[in-house]
Amino acid sequence: MSNKRKSILNRLKDISRNLYLISSMLKSESNKLKDVLSWFEFVSSKVESVSNTLEVFRKRIFFFILAVGSATVGETTEPGETPKVQQH
Repeated sequence: MSNKRKSILNRLKDISRNLYLISSMLKSESNKLKDVLSWFEFVSSKVESVSNTLEVFRKRIFFFILAVGSATVGETTEPGETPKVQQH
C-alpha cells in the first residue's frame, strides 16, 4: 500500500473512533435527559396531587363559610359585637 492510502485509512479509523466516542457521549446524555424528564414527570404528578387536595379544602372552607353565614342571616349586630349562631 502506498503511504497515501495508509494515511487515508488511518484518518478514516480516527474518524470512526471519534464518531463512536461521540455516539457514546450522546447515549449517555440521552439517558441523563430521560432521568431528568422522569423526575419532572414525578414532580408534576405530586404538584397536581397537592393542587387537587387544596381545591378540595378550598371547597370545604367555602361551604363552611356559606353554612356559618346562612346560620347568622337575619341577625343584626352592633359594631364590635360578634354574631351569635342560632341553636336549633
